[in-house]
Parts: sequence; C-alpha cells; structure tokens
Amino acid sequence: MKPQEFTAIDSAVDWLKRNRKTVLVGSVVVVAGVAFVVLSAGAGLVVLAPAVLLAEPATPFESWMAEAAP
Repeated sequence: MKPQEFTAIDSAVDWLKRNRKTVLVGSVVVVAGVAFVVLSAGAGLVVLAPAVLLAEPATPFESWMAEAAP
C-alpha cells in the first residue's frame, strides 16, 4: 500500500472506513502535515491517534514534587 496523505481529517476518516480491513495497525497517516498512527480499539474499531502521543520524551521526566519523609 502506498503512503497516504490527506489535507483534511474528513477525507482521511472516509478512506480509513473504506480500507479498515486492509490497513495495518501501526501505519502512519498524514493529515494536513500531522502524523497519525493507526490503532485498533478492538471489535474492528480503527482509531487515528496523533503520533506525538506515542512518542517518548527526548529528556527524562523530572518530578517537581518534593519528597517528604514521615
């Protein structure tokens, strides 16, 4: 399957509905320059999730909460 790029989310959703049985989970779909990853939510439900939600931060998370001992 060739890479898919769309200018609007509506056309991407329509394409996904028509091709939900052939699209692979983990595929990347670009909508208006934003990358989305195809996820499966079970029972044949396919979801486009923004790829940024699945990315790991470049720097480790540092907690700003103070630790206190009893």
